[in-house]
Amino acid sequence: MDNLRGSGTGNDTAFDNIVVLDTTPKIDKEFQPGPLPGGDYPVGGTGQLTFTVTNTHVPGDPDTPSGPKQDWSFTDTLNDPALEVATPLDYTTTCADGEMSLEADGSLSASGDLAGATVESCTFTVDVTADTPGTYTNGPGDMTVSGLDPAGETAITFVGAPEPPECPTPHTLWDRPGNTAGSTQLSEIDLTTSGLTPIADLAQGIDAVGYNEVDGNFYGLQVPASGAPRSSRSIRRRRRSRRSACPTLPTPASTWATGG
Repeated sequence: MDNLRGSGTGNDTAFDNIVVLDTTPKIDKEFQPGPLPGGDYPVGGTGQLTFTVTNTHVPGDPDTPSGPKQDWSFTDTLNDPALEVATPLDYTTTCADGEMSLEADGSLSASGDLAGATVESCTFTVDVTADTPGTYTNGPGDMTVSGLDPAGETAITFVGAPEPPECPTPHTLWDRPGNTAGSTQLSEIDLTTSGLTPIADLAQGIDAVGYNEVDGNFYGLQVPASGAPRSSRSIRRRRRSRRSACPTLPTPASTWATGG
């Protein structure tokens, strides 16, 4: 308030209901969910860390930002050596005059404005990666801010590849000696040693055998001595191992149900 009167009288004034408002914008950060169950990332994959700067609003009017906010900045350090900013630095931003750099110590530095089309909020998004499985956190203690209220904590998880199931080495071998229309020899074959153990000698000639995981049956073509082959279904059932989800060797049987 300026006193524009030339005398010392008649210029009394007062202020009433003074309100001081903090219009400092806030920064938040969040690791984006990954493609694996639970939002995890595979080890060596690329995750994303997003910083969001949000403006305050005019009191009583949540749809009107409280004016441009310029020249704010922040730094963020990934506090675990196993979690790194992906290099070369790859980031995107919607902030006015937004700039981000990767410092020699591995920390991120960024600055920008809330102005124009992004006066209400804007973002920085940067790629991160880890070669070691684990859950990594990044919180307010890892940041320094200027002109911003500090962020909370966020976490990201990288997981290693699951161990492959240990399938049994024995499997079945269907063989028609001499490719004749006669019998079919059914044997157990060890895929490691190639050793054969006879299981059954089927009276029919069976060819083009396949296994149906849905109903647990073997299917093939019965080759008669003359005439066209007929589709056949084995009553031999193959069971799955509950431990490894791998098919196990069937129990011996030597009969087929003809499908026609």
